[in-house]
Amino acid sequence: MSIKYYPTTSGSGGSGVSQIVAGTNVTISPSGGTGAVTINSSGGGSPGGSSGQIQYNNAGAFGGASIYYAAPAYGSGNNIQVGIGQAANTSWSGNSYIPASILQVGSTAAIWSGYYGGPNNTHFTNNIYYDNTYWRFINTGGGTLLNMNNGTCTFYVMPNGSAGGIASISAAMVISNDGGVQVGAPTGGDQGLGTLNATGLYVNGVAVPSNASGANAYTTLTYAATITPVVNAAIVRYAITATGNLTVAVPSDTGDNDTCYLRILSSGGAWTLTMSAYQLPSSGIVVTWPYTMTSGKEYDVIIQYSALRSQWQIVQFLGAY
Repeated sequence: MSIKYYPTTSGSGGSGVSQIVAGTNVTISPSGGTGAVTINSSGGGSPGGSSGQIQYNNAGAFGGASIYYAAPAYGSGNNIQVGIGQAANTSWSGNSYIPASILQVGSTAAIWSGYYGGPNNTHFTNNIYYDNTYWRFINTGGGTLLNMNNGTCTFYVMPNGSAGGIASISAAMVISNDGGVQVGAPTGGDQGLGTLNATGLYVNGVAVPSNASGANAYTTLTYAATITPVVNAAIVRYAITATGNLTVAVPSDTGDNDTCYLRILSSGGAWTLTMSAYQLPSSGIVVTWPYTMTSGKEYDVIIQYSALRSQWQIVQFLGAY
């Protein structure tokens, strides 16, 4: 709207006529804009949707939205989506703890809160989404998921797959709410505070024997002409059935007082045992290498590392049983 002044020659000293000119979204009456003019404006409008919803341009009028999930928008990127709910995708209806809340960051990462598993359930996902039946890959490649539920954290991994394909999900590690840690799917599951239960343990690429905790059970070693015991724990125990001449090499471990129990059975012949790389005490144990074992008899040998001598030594040699 504008007001224009039009000068005239009538009257002393000059005078003019003021005229109101209608602008965009403004109407005036009379339309000439002079005299007693009534001004009316249009535009504005009332908010659309329900209380708390975000407003958007709905064909020139206000519309309200809660930014719900609507497949295939999730995973397409270029936006941030918050507040997944039933109204946006009716296939989610009937599920407990829905609506949930999701924050998608970029095209592959998301945080899911209040999803399946209860109101205390949260997911952190990468390159996967849930279609109400399966976890699927967003892009070709692998996927990961961290689930936090009532104090327990579970790490899931998915091998590589094609975009849109079903992801095969498996738990790689669990940190339980009592402080126990499980890696893989070990027998016995959670063992409680301060424990680690795994299907296999390695230190610097070397397998730790399953009896490394000092249990009385012996781990069986497959016979070879030369065997090097793995001793990367305080106490380990090995059983060996010798079906030929046997040499026991020194372990690479150098932990002071680390100890290894060897139970050797001479099977099928009077095989020789050689442990010349070990130090023998000056008295108490008399043995000459190679030592000939009696067929069908068992021998118990205890070896121990001495940091003082920088040497693996034999502290017991008993047989034949």
